[in-house]
Amino acid sequence: MNLIDTHAHLFHEDFQNEWPELIARLNTANVSQVVLPNIDLSTVPIMNKLADEYPEMMLPTLGLHPCHVFESFMKDLSSLESMLVDRKFIGIGECGLDYFHDLTFIEEQKQALEIQISWAKNLSIPIIIHCRNAFDDAITMMEKHQDGTLKAVFHCFTGTADEAKRVTGSGFYLGIGGVITYPKAGLFEAAAHFDKNYVVLETDSPYLPPVPFRGKRNESSYLTYINSKLATSWQIPDAESASITTRNAQKLFSIN
Repeated sequence: MNLIDTHAHLFHEDFQNEWPELIARLNTANVSQVVLPNIDLSTVPIMNKLADEYPEMMLPTLGLHPCHVFESFMKDLSSLESMLVDRKFIGIGECGLDYFHDLTFIEEQKQALEIQISWAKNLSIPIIIHCRNAFDDAITMMEKHQDGTLKAVFHCFTGTADEAKRVTGSGFYLGIGGVITYPKAGLFEAAAHFDKNYVVLETDSPYLPPVPFRGKRNESSYLTYINSKLATSWQIPDAESASITTRNAQKLFSIN
């Protein structure tokens, strides 16, 4: 069984003193590759260092998280854009809209997302969408730019079956993480109706750990618990769920 974690911040300071041990646990859990979504300018160096040390396993992306969109966002985006020629990034992100933490820079978040969508389209790589309390605006913006060439994943998707259908109907993917293991979240029930061709797995480490690790630090080796819960929702064996989501991740990010 082979698993791909399509969203994990393993360059986070919580992991910086234990990379070899972390990699060993990933190997034991059959997690072969991890997509590393960038946050802002400050996280690029440590993310790149992790990717350089484990180039076959750690796959970096580049973007500006909506919670880090402030007055200087245009300058930050310009600096990030200049980095796109320095090395290979397999995606743009994470970026998107967040109306939960702060509503001060909503218009700036939308502008930043528009710009990063254009990067993804110009480079023919997928965009990783962070969407919190902003689904209608986020999916409407993405639909506007979908001409058959835009690839995207709605990271940490926790919406309804109808919302999922709108995402996958536009050719975008659903990133399913630890929330599917939370009894009261409703995601386990909704997932039974998701289009299996557009579902990928993620942990969002070090956040949102699956049951039975709630309250602890999350890590990519826990992806097996998420896969198992998704398989139960789909009423198929764990190995089949792993095969489906891994194939989807490989297609989305153009990875082997």
